[in-house]
Amino acid sequence: MKKPQLRSRSRVAYVNGRAVPMTLLEYRLLCELKSARQLGRDELEKRLWPDETSYNPNRLDVTLWKLRRRLGEGSITNRSRVGWSLNKRLRVVVGGEEGPKEGPPER
Repeated sequence: MKKPQLRSRSRVAYVNGRAVPMTLLEYRLLCELKSARQLGRDELEKRLWPDETSYNPNRLDVTLWKLRRRLGEGSITNRSRVGWSLNKRLRVVVGGEEGPKEGPPER
């Protein structure tokens, strides 16, 4: 099984050689999860919506659910009362990198 990868400019993850487009919010969530070992609800909400004082508490849950569906089962793990983390088997490439050599070419 090939490791999933991500292209930052196009917000496309490569999962088992298959391109998976993401929304901006899903991409930002993936980057936040990549940047830390584990992030709790309060920290993720502050990072994703820093200027908002009132928000829908289900918004994070829905975004996590959508990202999990796109990346595949087991891609994001949760520890009760601790937070979420990106599965170590998920290889995320960010920045100016061109993405996976074995993946399909970008259109």
